[in-house]
Parts: sequence; structure tokens; C-alpha cells
Amino acid sequence: MTDRAALRRELNRIQKMGYAVDRGEEYENVWCVAAPLFQKNQLVGSLSVSDSKERISQQDIATIAKILLQRTSFISRQL
Repeated sequence: MTDRAALRRELNRIQKMGYAVDRGEEYENVWCVAAPLFQKNQLVGSLSVSDSKERISQQDIATIAKILLQRTSFISRQL
């Protein structure tokens, strides 16, 4: 992403949803969903799930994101 306004919109969307989605931006045929890990309200890492774009649908992204957010919330509470 090279446009500042588009980057800002994407970062705002990520912050609002609580997770990020890579739809082939890094590797053409790979999609990824990632959620942050916090320790005392400070970002310390993330968990992600990646697979080929042929195997992940938009519905899969929503399901994966929900599970990741549950898991990262649990882990963050343990840190």
C-alpha cells in the first residue's frame, strides 16, 4: 500500500475490527488473518492463521478472526 490516505483507512479498519487480513499482499496466493497479543495494554505479539486463497473464503475469514480474537484475549489475560 503506497497511498497514505488508504493506509490510514486500513489501519482504522483494523483497529475497529481488532484483527488484520492479508489477501495476498505479501504472497500472491496466501491469505492470512492476524490478531494482536497484549501484555498490560501493550502490544507484545500476534497470532495468525495462513492458507492458500483457494482454501479460505470470506466466511472462513470471519470464523478464523472470531476464534483468533478469543484465543488472543485469553492469552493476553495470562501474560
